[in-house]
Amino acid sequence: GLPLPMHDGFATRLVDLLQGPAGSSEVVLDVVLEVLRSSPGAFAIYEGCQTVTPSLSRILTAITTSMQALLPRIQEMTAHPATSLDDSDGQRLSRWARVAGTLIESFTQILWVEVAVAEVVIAFLGACFVVHPHVAQSVFELWAILKDANRDSKLPAGVLPGLLQRLAPPCITSFVRFGRHDSPYADDHADLMQLRSAQEDILVDMYCIAA
Repeated sequence: GLPLPMHDGFATRLVDLLQGPAGSSEVVLDVVLEVLRSSPGAFAIYEGCQTVTPSLSRILTAITTSMQALLPRIQEMTAHPATSLDDSDGQRLSRWARVAGTLIESFTQILWVEVAVAEVVIAFLGACFVVHPHVAQSVFELWAILKDANRDSKLPAGVLPGLLQRLAPPCITSFVRFGRHDSPYADDHADLMQLRSAQEDILVDMYCIAA
């Protein structure tokens, strides 16, 4: 039969859940993650042009609309960062950061195909970098994705410089804010060393992209 995301009934139900009070729940966003990874049209920049079905398009729109709704709160938190996130905000933002990272991995073209949607996703990623290390780590893979896509000539001309201009500054801010040896954000020394190792890998990816 057809994959679930291609069924109108499934798409309608998932969109309703995303737009409702359960939209940030673990179970709903786990379904979203699976949809992003397994839908026809995922990884299209590598697998050739696959048309996104109307049902899947509705789901993607609901995802980015939810990100847009979260932006004011996460941007407020980046301006006044807390060393620890309460359970409600921390879990919700971490889950949505994983969705953002998976969205970019599976539908990388969302960063340039539609300007308005790209603006929301880029702003959301930028905020994720600087709100808290637990959230930032969920989107660090962005740079490896862009490095591989650039290496394989999968990015349209002019896209990468714009993404670097928008996303490199918050990423560097994240390094400075969270990676210091005296960082108050780390739960323990081992966590800090793991974070710093990930930051070193990202710097290599960013250098490869910019070179």
